[in-house]
Amino acid sequence: MGCRNLVRRLGAQGRRVPLVKVRVAGVAVGIVGLLAGSSASYGLFSAQLVGSSSAQSDTVFVNQPFSGNSVGSNWTLPSNPSVFGTNGACLTEGGKPTGSSPIPQCQGASDSANSGSLRLTNNQALQLGTAFYSGSVPTSEGLIARFTTYQFGYSAENSPYGLGAADGIGFIMAAADPSNPQPPATGGSPGGALGYGVYPPGAYGNYGSSPFNGISHGYLGVGFDVYGNYLNPNYEGSGCTPLTGFSQNQTYPQAITVKGPGNGTNGYCDLHTTGQLPTGVALDSASSASRPSTGVPVEVVINPSSNSITTTGLNSTSITVPSGHYYVQALPYGTTSPVVVTGSLPTYKATSESSSNYCSTIDSSVCLPASWVNPNTGLPYQLTFGWTASTGGGNEYHEISGVEVTSVTPAPTLGLGMSNAASSGNVVAGTSTSFVFSPSVQLATGVEESSAPTLQATFPTGLVPHFSSIATTDWHCGASSGQSLSCGYGGTTPISSGGPLPTISVPVTAAAGTAAGTRFVVNGTLSSNDAAPVTASSAVTVVAPTTAPTTLTPGLSLTKTEAPSSPNPITKAGQSVTYDFAVTNT
Repeated sequence: MGCRNLVRRLGAQGRRVPLVKVRVAGVAVGIVGLLAGSSASYGLFSAQLVGSSSAQSDTVFVNQPFSGNSVGSNWTLPSNPSVFGTNGACLTEGGKPTGSSPIPQCQGASDSANSGSLRLTNNQALQLGTAFYSGSVPTSEGLIARFTTYQFGYSAENSPYGLGAADGIGFIMAAADPSNPQPPATGGSPGGALGYGVYPPGAYGNYGSSPFNGISHGYLGVGFDVYGNYLNPNYEGSGCTPLTGFSQNQTYPQAITVKGPGNGTNGYCDLHTTGQLPTGVALDSASSASRPSTGVPVEVVINPSSNSITTTGLNSTSITVPSGHYYVQALPYGTTSPVVVTGSLPTYKATSESSSNYCSTIDSSVCLPASWVNPNTGLPYQLTFGWTASTGGGNEYHEISGVEVTSVTPAPTLGLGMSNAASSGNVVAGTSTSFVFSPSVQLATGVEESSAPTLQATFPTGLVPHFSSIATTDWHCGASSGQSLSCGYGGTTPISSGGPLPTISVPVTAAAGTAAGTRFVVNGTLSSNDAAPVTASSAVTVVAPTTAPTTLTPGLSLTKTEAPSSPNPITKAGQSVTYDFAVTNT
């Protein structure tokens, strides 16, 4: 089934009082007591390690309300598996978009200025929409994500089997290569999988004998599930043991569930859940034809540190997250009590001392390259994240807005500049120029970089890099080949903030015969294990060779000849003679 995500930043409605933890049959639930008449807000991001003397400032990774009709280039829409059609994510604000946007405007978008959202699905069957942040974030400094979800507008007419409102919204995280972090290129499965887990045979639209894949290198998938299949053990991959009290082929509607690591059809095991919320408490507003004025605010905290942390929760109250835990808090409709799901962060471990892979301690068939995992904590160095929603036989609109993502404690801030030596950015086919990369550790957070950065760049076909002639110090670029530059920093670490690193100059040649007007764009990425990656680009345009003007040297000559009319021979003095003169310029 499916749903759509909508996130709002501040001012969501709700109430909260002291947290009471309840554990029932493998279900970890935090129920916050009632406080009538209060309002919910997120407040400012800040976090404090328990026992420290002052709050830690954070590093802001994302601040995107999704209220307009265009977004910046730091968002991407993974392609859907072919059987599920086009990724339906779009922006609902009307008017003419300003500039290009990686997330398109919804067809028929009509929301007034600055009141839109990110729509993930419409209320049709078998929809899948996914939007990922195009960068990644380091796990070492923790993560706080805040947003609001909207699920509404069920259409009985569009439900082939009358299955009702479905399915739900997911906030998903996936591990990434720290040397070249990229979000997943393809989304997960629709329906009860919510774009994160597997889609079993026999589910609506899957008439084969094998499950459809989940998201690549999934780490955590938080499902806000209206229909109830996300918690159905059928939607776990291989290698999972169902939570106690939850049976296959059963639905558990109106539940918030966290799934663990998975890849392909392996893993995506249920870790903790609220189970079905009490009667009258809901994650959606199925009867609302349009987006409700208030949504369901959500906060997700990742604490990888060795200390508990205290941060701002819903209603601007403090929450404490234990060491090595995740913490999900949401405020559904029909209650003044935020609901909490919490548990230990999934880890990976080496399968042997010489192993090139680290495998999940939950399902050993789910593995990552060793270079992706911090051996001290067992956590991925870098995580990508995004929002997804899906429908199956049932439907609803699914939207999000107001996304804010920060670190818990300050993270190093990298910087990257790029330029080229081509005159006015122009190069003649068959001639050479060079691209210069200027990396740095920024002063923004004042945090030194303890991990050696990596620089990656791709040169487009037709622009030939000469890696054997790279000019640099402290960078080792021996792994570069073909059209791909790969350089690791070999200087002293930690690197103090506020200073540049040595530049890297790469000679290139524009291939002979390249047509004038061809534009070559080189994209670079600077990343490390404990900082968010940064990107930069530089471009050259092929122009026709300039023909130098020809300089002519005058070559004058004078020729004198006797005219044919002159007497010949001349026989006496005083006789008239006619001569012809010819002036020639050679």
